[in-house]
Amino acid sequence: MSLSARRNRRDAIRMAGLNPAGTWLIVQVAKTVLPAFAVRGCCR
Repeated sequence: MSLSARRNRRDAIRMAGLNPAGTWLIVQVAKTVLPAFAVRGCCR
């Protein structure tokens, strides 16, 4: 396996781990901020 192929594979694995973490963070911020602005239909 070439060096560039190994680097690309590591980047894919890292992004696979960062996507759920980023999504979780966005959901947590939305659950905190949206009720403060009285947005209807969110965060039951």
